[in-house]
Amino acid sequence: MPTFYTENIDIEVEEFLEDCTPLEIKDVIQWLKDNDEYAGDDQFIQDDMFDAALINLMGKRFQLTTEQENIIMNISKNIV
Repeated sequence: MPTFYTENIDIEVEEFLEDCTPLEIKDVIQWLKDNDEYAGDDQFIQDDMFDAALINLMGKRFQLTTEQENIIMNISKNIV
């Protein structure tokens, strides 16, 4: 999770969440559910996490194996 060392400083929720990874966002959602603070729609959150994961792959083809690259390319060809 992002680390903020503050005393009496108000941090905007958006600022905090923008610094979170998709996995950390998932942890935040789980915490909200566990503490009965969650009243949202999982589908929208899953869509956002999926989009964030795809964005994370942009420009990182060189880090993929040939097999991983081919899997992604095949998926993209089949979804039209």
